Amino acid sequence: MKIMSRAIRLSLFLSLFVCGLAWAQKERMSHQRLSALKMNFIAEKIDCTAEKEAQFWSVYQQYETDLHQEYYQKIKKVRREYRENLKEMDEQKAAEVLQELESLRQRKEEIRAVLESELKRFLTAKQRLQLYSAEYNFHRNIIKKRKGPKDVSPLKPH
Repeated sequence: MKIMSRAIRLSLFLSLFVCGLAWAQKERMSHQRLSALKMNFIAEKIDCTAEKEAQFWSVYQQYETDLHQEYYQKIKKVRREYRENLKEMDEQKAAEVLQELESLRQRKEEIRAVLESELKRFLTAKQRLQLYSAEYNFHRNIIKKRKGPKDVSPLKPH
């Protein structure tokens, strides 16, 4: 039953991934679509029971929501503001922006610490390492896909 479930998830992941790549080529992938791809990728990499998996997704989805709202949306806004106003920015404003960036980074670490303490309640150390490895590999794959094929220029030595 577990193998069948994984096979279904894998096929769902692959179909979503292919659709996502096609979509991403035309426009940026939405946060929800990227999260769905990430969830499927992670589900394939963590070896746990259905009960633990349900607990995991409840905690992990809350983590993703908090991270998106408390870090990514805010840091995107701050970065956009300082990029647009960097030339006119005085030293005091630059110091305030740097302090805000540092506060956001600390908030990101706090959110991750909450996730870790929640996961310790029901996942083994090995399962948590599987999660961290899956997250890392997912992000690496996304970066590789966004970069596209390597530039092969006739002027560059091979």
